[in-house]
Amino acid sequence: MVERHHSWRITRIAAAALALITVLSGSAGAATLIADFESGAAPGWGALTNAGVQPWSTAIGPANGSVITGSVGSTTGSKVLELTGTAAFNFGQSGGAALGFDFLSQNLRQDFLDNSTIEFDWVAPPNGSPSGFSQLFNIILNSQGGGFTNVAGSNAGTPETNQFYFGGYNGVVHHVVVDYTNYKNTVLASANPNGGGWLQFGIQPNAGDGAPGAMHFDNFVFTPEPSGLALAGLGVIGVLRRRRAA
Repeated sequence: MVERHHSWRITRIAAAALALITVLSGSAGAATLIADFESGAAPGWGALTNAGVQPWSTAIGPANGSVITGSVGSTTGSKVLELTGTAAFNFGQSGGAALGFDFLSQNLRQDFLDNSTIEFDWVAPPNGSPSGFSQLFNIILNSQGGGFTNVAGSNAGTPETNQFYFGGYNGVVHHVVVDYTNYKNTVLASANPNGGGWLQFGIQPNAGDGAPGAMHFDNFVFTPEPSGLALAGLGVIGVLRRRRAA
């Protein structure tokens, strides 16, 4: 009778812990929008240079950006950011990154610190070429606290950052997930744990062999790391299971 009562109590505690994890996971799973361009504008975006994120019209290099209506897959009919330039590394921009975003200009410092991944969609638009390649070669974070660092990209083997052209290619929407946990930890351990005087995102694209110097981007969001309390709840369940097994 004592054993049955003990087992019943453990079951109730485990059920409560599971309920807590479900609630916390639901709240922790919410994404924070960085940009979806549906307003027709792209505030905070430009070319990443030594002077910060600058409008493409004033930055040195052939790269340019504008908001257009998408025409491939899930981007069809939505507003997307089109990045154009020379079909070459960094779309012909010397230094920095052809695509840049200033988190601080859009009041996203705390959102950056509260999360651990950046997710977005991109398309290498078709141009009729039967061959070629289009790459998000380096994906960069830049801050006073963490420095200018390549955190992802095709150069690092990040999934969904490479597209090859072939006969009949009509475009593919790629979804990229950038885990910047290590970079954020570097920032937090620095003399500027809030990032410091600048906090920026950048992409150095690459294209050639027939692929155009053009890319479309959409749906940039922050997504969080698992809740610490939820992980603690998982630990509780593990302990209870071991007790029952014993």
